[in-house]
Amino acid sequence: MIIEKNNILCILAILFKYSDDYHILSMPELQKLLLNEYELALDRRTIYRNIENLIDFGYDIATFEENRKGYYFRERIFELSELNLLSSAIFSADFISKDATQAILAKIRKLCSKHQLENIEHLIYLANNKNKTNKEFFYNVELLNEAIRQNKKVEFDYITYGLDKVQRSRRKRKYIVNPYATVWSNEQYYLICNYEPYAGDIAHYRVDRIKNIKITELPLRPAEIGFDPYLYAQETIHMFGGAKESFTLKCEMSMLNAVLDQFGEKTTINPLDDNYFEAIILARTEGMRVWIRRYFNSCEVISPQWLRDFIISSLQEAVAKYHLK
Repeated sequence: MIIEKNNILCILAILFKYSDDYHILSMPELQKLLLNEYELALDRRTIYRNIENLIDFGYDIATFEENRKGYYFRERIFELSELNLLSSAIFSADFISKDATQAILAKIRKLCSKHQLENIEHLIYLANNKNKTNKEFFYNVELLNEAIRQNKKVEFDYITYGLDKVQRSRRKRKYIVNPYATVWSNEQYYLICNYEPYAGDIAHYRVDRIKNIKITELPLRPAEIGFDPYLYAQETIHMFGGAKESFTLKCEMSMLNAVLDQFGEKTTINPLDDNYFEAIILARTEGMRVWIRRYFNSCEVISPQWLRDFIISSLQEAVAKYHLK
């Protein structure tokens, strides 16, 4: 049975669950919901007084005096559009297992009203083909961020698949790295770090492939002054490495969005005619090898020469593989 001192909590719960700016609760509706949900028969004065106390405490609740209709939660922690964005991001993240996805979505559902819930409820029931990911994933993220906070190195095993489809450690000895940041890029979650013993070199590892992580007592080697992990992720296309280099491409106009989406607005764009533009891009060599092979039909490499030669060689090898005898 609900005791009187809990009245305010029950009113708060009803307003949170059933009201929003499109669903305003009249006083009779509030009284009916309190009776149905908590077996509370409260008079108007008690409800008025408790709502005033909630407002004084800092809850943003609209009142009948303001709108001449009733009461509702005017502002929540997240807007509905933000909850939709969070839900979609969680649902589409391959590094989060199906079970974990459903658990997180269930928590997000608790942040909105019953009526707002209808906008994100469909994601709970959508089928997906996510594999069972590393069960240590969320624990790894916590440990990595704690190591960064403590300025300590971490050690771990890094797993990979064999031809038998079984995951195993890539090598016998542990990886020891200086962790700098965790970044979500290209639909994966990465640790950006420096791999011992190569001073100054930046590496990245998928967090879902890290196992048996441990924070060491070894002090972290700081990143170079001005290092930006998010810029590194952007320049390292699809998280492939290599040295930075300038690339000049002749691209069809249809590629403008793809180029700017991938390389950012700092990319130099020079119109050539109505059909083509020139793009001057600063990116990492191995990443550019991967990217240009995807778009070689729409983009011509002008420089450097080694990348033009790489495309020619790749095309010749492809033709040789599919040549009909």
